[in-house]
Amino acid sequence: MSRTPSNMLPLGTVAPEFSLTDTVTEKTVNLQALKGKREH
Repeated sequence: MSRTPSNMLPLGTVAPEFSLTDTVTEKTVNLQALKGKREH
C-alpha cells in the first residue's frame, strides 16, 4: 500500500453530493440513494 495523506473530515460533517458508478450493477449511485435516517 502506498503512502497517501489522509483527508479525513471531522465527524458530523455533511457529505457532499456525488454520483458514482456501481461496478457490479453498472448503475449510477448518488448520495440521495444511499442516505438513511439520521440517528442521534
